[in-house]
Amino acid sequence: MEQLSQDLAQDAVRGEGIAHLVMTNEKGEVILDKYVNNMIVAGGLKHICDRTGGFAAPAVMGWMELGTGTAGTAVADTLLATYIASSRTATTLTQVTTTQTSDTMQHVCTFTTGIGTGAITEAGIFNVVTANTATMLNRITFAVINKGASDTLTVTWKVKIA
Repeated sequence: MEQLSQDLAQDAVRGEGIAHLVMTNEKGEVILDKYVNNMIVAGGLKHICDRTGGFAAPAVMGWMELGTGTAGTAVADTLLATYIASSRTATTLTQVTTTQTSDTMQHVCTFTTGIGTGAITEAGIFNVVTANTATMLNRITFAVINKGASDTLTVTWKVKIA
């Protein structure tokens, strides 16, 4: 049994990701361009296991939500700390190559004018459209981004299975 544990440790698969946030003003000028590392939370790990192992068939991750919570990210997170009502928006999901062919899922989501307005400090990817409900794949937290009503925020979030 000890050898099996060592073999699994050597062959460990993990998810790693980064979100690229770009905000433009009403003139189309870039006013923010930053990268933030993400954390795949426990519910997200279970979701990946359920879908790839055929244990369950939960809905595909395809929704992003913004929030204003200031709590740090923890693997036990199931929701954003303080979500922004009506900010959950559909993502465009594609498979891209980072290191190995098709090893990365990429979610692109654009929060247009009037959507997700406020002092944003967190974001997450979910598998249902209903706001403030799980299952959450991953979560990021960051220093305040002030999104005005006429600003547009595009988040390109890559999750690599390595």
